Formats: sequence, structure tokens, C-alpha cells
Amino acid sequence: MWARKLGLITCDAELVNELLQLMERWHALIGDPQETSAAMQRVNPAITWREWLIAPAYEQAALGDTTLIQELQALFRHPYEAPAAELAATYDRLKPREFFNAGGVSHYSCSS
Repeated sequence: MWARKLGLITCDAELVNELLQLMERWHALIGDPQETSAAMQRVNPAITWREWLIAPAYEQAALGDTTLIQELQALFRHPYEAPAAELAATYDRLKPREFFNAGGVSHYSCSS
């Protein structure tokens, strides 16, 4: 079960046990879970910039339609707040299958 939950191909009991131990030490250090959750949400964006989100907006803008650009501006204007339901339904999701292994939009680096 743990192997599947962690996305492992085979079970690695030592890794799972080490991870669980680390999580116990982490849990002991966080204090009140609700306060910690709120603090984490203040410093972690609700939705992060992904090239697969932006590429279609670039393409439409090149054709003179800036609708997606404006929508993304609204989405990222307040990055630490949960987006409106209609924006979340569109952008708070996994990368669409058509962008897997797509050159220039498949991978994202946060090093910049």
C-alpha cells in the first residue's frame, strides 16, 4: 500500500519507515496544525505558473485574442489567495495529457 501511495514501483520498507519517522519529527515541530496550514498558505502560491498554462495564451495573443492573457493576469494577480471557482476549475489541475513530452512546455524549472 505504501509503495503505491508514494508512487514507487516496488516496496522499499526502509525508505517508507524513514519517511514516516521524518514525518513524525516534522509533525512534532509544527505546533497547531491549523495555524501551520494557514502560515504555509500565505507563503505558497495557490496555483503556480506553468508553461503549459501560458503557451496557449501566447498563441492566442499572437492571433490578436488576449482573452487568456487577461484571465491569467487575474489568476496570478493575487497568487496566495484561492482563485475564484471558475478559474480554479480551469487552472487548478494536472497538466493536460497533450502537453506531456511537448517541447518547450513539458517541463518547468523554478530556478529562474
